[in-house]
Amino acid sequence: MMTLKNPSSQTTLVVLLGASEWPRFPEFQSSKAFANSASRLKDYLLNPQLLGLSAENLLNLFDVDLSADDIDSRICDFLDQRIAEMKISGNAARDLLVYYVGHGGFFGPQADYYLAIRRTRSNNPRASSIEIAALADTLKEKARRLRRLLILDCCFAAAAFQSFQSGPAQVAIQQTIAAFKEKAEGTGYPERGTALLCSSGPKVPSLISRDGGYTMFTEALLHALTKGNPRQQNKSHFSLRELTTLTADYLSDSPERNAPRPHLHSPDQSEGDVADVPFFPNPAAQVNNSSSSPQKTVKQESIPANKPLQPIAVALPDKSKCPFCGANNLRPGDIYCLDCGNRVDTNS
Repeated sequence: MMTLKNPSSQTTLVVLLGASEWPRFPEFQSSKAFANSASRLKDYLLNPQLLGLSAENLLNLFDVDLSADDIDSRICDFLDQRIAEMKISGNAARDLLVYYVGHGGFFGPQADYYLAIRRTRSNNPRASSIEIAALADTLKEKARRLRRLLILDCCFAAAAFQSFQSGPAQVAIQQTIAAFKEKAEGTGYPERGTALLCSSGPKVPSLISRDGGYTMFTEALLHALTKGNPRQQNKSHFSLRELTTLTADYLSDSPERNAPRPHLHSPDQSEGDVADVPFFPNPAAQVNNSSSSPQKTVKQESIPANKPLQPIAVALPDKSKCPFCGANNLRPGDIYCLDCGNRVDTNS
């Protein structure tokens, strides 16, 4: 009988990409929302009460002042080294998560799609950005035996909305699917393949939250990841497909009329659909399993800046304001504060 190779924090690799400012591309608007989104996702990844990723399995290339070629080399070296070391240690790599937040764009007569990095130049984005086709080549070669999950949170400049009737996000999705597409389709529990979750906004250039703190898509994504799936409290993990639904639910409740919508695709289903593999821990299940014992209010202690935030159980007196950081971002049923990462209980 074949043993299923389930995802785990010990067998997962993560690459963070993107930028918060583009000094050589004035058309791309800088925003702290990009940096905040990447930083909070990193906190989620490293928090032992959430994904619990080991720091050595994370390659953080967000806002690095490197060329596109240097970034590609870093990704290749990271995957080669960690895949080899993890195999030797007995925890062979099984999954790769790639997250990008920033600006997307197009160049040339074929409108080729690229992901902008800090060094992207307006006079030659082809040579100074991450082409989606080039990224696909690298991941399909270096992580060909892994399940690959891509999460792309891209904003587009206003000019891009004038060039495409269907909107730039739809064009970007189509090109990304084509870059990772494999003709063969299988069934069952896959050990390799690609799933893509991306933001598809309406025909407006800005997808930043009202307070400018996060991108709307990643804010919703983080809410789903830290709250979990309360409808499936018997499940310890949920899939990328379920994450898409949870993110969409959060965005649909948003007061923003032009909130983006998550789109899920699985361009490589050669062994089955990676989007259905239970990958993300379900905090709702963790709370449900520990609900038999009463929780005590715990005083928050100072946390060194270089250590991941540790969730702390606490009774929440105000159902909208975090008692730790004061952020007014909590909704009924939330388990973790999106801003400071501390554990709360909005049901108290």
